[in-house]
Amino acid sequence: MEKEKKYNVENLIPNSQRTPDELREMRKNGGIKSGEVRRAKKTVRECLKLYSELNVEAPEIKLALKKSGITNPEEMTYSMAMALQFMTSAMRGNSQMARLVMEMLGEVDKNSITVNSTPIIIGGEDELK
Repeated sequence: MEKEKKYNVENLIPNSQRTPDELREMRKNGGIKSGEVRRAKKTVRECLKLYSELNVEAPEIKLALKKSGITNPEEMTYSMAMALQFMTSAMRGNSQMARLVMEMLGEVDKNSITVNSTPIIIGGEDELK
């Protein structure tokens, strides 16, 4: 039996009972916070992109890339190492990783897969295109 969540709603004030100035101030603060979060996410994305383009220096990762057939030192990037790890994990039977690889390759979309040329919808009310 699932426990019911109890919320303390006694101190909440509905927006219909707030003044226009209070509502404006709340929207302003929400917009400022939203901008801060968006900028922080952008910074993380830029750092990850920069890092993924760097050449691998770790000997064990270089060795794994060489064993997989990547011999050009300029192609030995962290992006390539991640792609190798994705493929290796998928080939070892990790179904979630196989799904991710297929999505990244554009073989499937996030809501459907194809089995024997028959589309199967995975959740949602999405229609086939």
